[in-house]
Amino acid sequence: MELSNILSILAIIISFGAVGLSKKYNSMVMGQLEIMINQSISDIKIALIDSQKVMTPLLAKQETDKLSLIEEKELEIHGSMLETAIENNLNSYESACTKYIDKKVDIERFKRTIHTEIKRLVENEDYEEKYFKPNTI
Repeated sequence: MELSNILSILAIIISFGAVGLSKKYNSMVMGQLEIMINQSISDIKIALIDSQKVMTPLLAKQETDKLSLIEEKELEIHGSMLETAIENNLNSYESACTKYIDKKVDIERFKRTIHTEIKRLVENEDYEEKYFKPNTI
């Protein structure tokens, strides 16, 4: 067998190995990206819950007109924090959707784990003004 034939066969074997390694690497990157997306969503949900915990009693007290000036300021601050947390929450799902559209995450796993939450958010009338609606322009 000639040296060129041996080198050609060796090059083919190496290229198949490289393709296999590339697929493994892409799978690992995809997995890490999915972990980062899930962690981001989880962190933001905690921020939402924390803001709601503080605001709930203040809002109840506000209905009875018994808020002190400090409590009024606290309600204002936590209201801003809650709005920011809501916006961050929606942005994290938007970012996740972008990764889905770009096929940077596992499509089937995305559908199983996040699709329902996104549908619930989009259908939530409280957030209706935050979404672009093509037929309203």
